[in-house]
Amino acid sequence: FPVTIGQKRGGYQDYSVAKIYNYSIQGTSGDIIELAMVIANKWRMKAGLVKSLPVMVVHDSYVWDCPEDEVQPLAEIIIQTFRDIPQLTQKYFGFEINCPITGEADAGLSWGHMTQLTI
Repeated sequence: FPVTIGQKRGGYQDYSVAKIYNYSIQGTSGDIIELAMVIANKWRMKAGLVKSLPVMVVHDSYVWDCPEDEVQPLAEIIIQTFRDIPQLTQKYFGFEINCPITGEADAGLSWGHMTQLTI
């Protein structure tokens, strides 16, 4: 059965070989995005960005509800969290990621009115 790094999950006997091979990667990315969400939220609170609230995760994207004055500092915290993922996975899960991880941040009143931020 497939095992993800950071937690064990049971697999299904009827999965195709391709799905089983992809499952560990998909599961590990899920573990990483959850770790980043927890760490970013912790750093957000330490920075005093108490009005911003995480709404949901969509695949590899965070959706936050935040006032305009917290958009830029929150985006910087989230991008820095992603840059720190290799060290964080080593610390919390005991494995190395040997490639840089980063992201980009967009802000707007709705999905159709997003503007990319400079971080």
